[in-house]
Amino acid sequence: SRTCVTEALTAADSSWAAATDGERQEAKRHTPNTLSPEPNVVKLRVDSVEPKLAWPMALSRHGCHIVQAALDVADKPRRLSMADAFRGRVREALKSPHANHVLQRCVAVLPPENVQFVVAEMEGFAREIARHPFGCRVLERLIEHCPRGQTERLAQEVIADVLELRDRKSVV
Repeated sequence: SRTCVTEALTAADSSWAAATDGERQEAKRHTPNTLSPEPNVVKLRVDSVEPKLAWPMALSRHGCHIVQAALDVADKPRRLSMADAFRGRVREALKSPHANHVLQRCVAVLPPENVQFVVAEMEGFAREIARHPFGCRVLERLIEHCPRGQTERLAQEVIADVLELRDRKSVV
């Protein structure tokens, strides 16, 4: 788990260096007192990320790295609490260049039954999600980590779209 934290900090370093002043202020505003939003500050403790802050932190470039690292090292109850912050927000997270990574990590580190809410919130929208540059990655993680029966409806939506595209006459 130290490797995951080191990788998160390395990614956070480059994100922090590229961040605008506004992005840095936003990250500081959503970072709990036990953490430092600035990389290389020793008091960073990813295991102390408050689950209720997982969502706002996931939306920032730097915060998403911290939440991903926290998901890697947290025990199951804390992981579940952090993932719970995404309930009702899955489609918003799918469109975020930062939060989609945290949602992918949730899918990767939690048992499939605990990410059913992600599948449920994506149902009916899989065609659009499969075409979205960030959403498609979460769809891929679900297919990789969940049993076939759990993702079957999503896969059927995507396949129906492929068949529809094939049957369209191209206009050139």
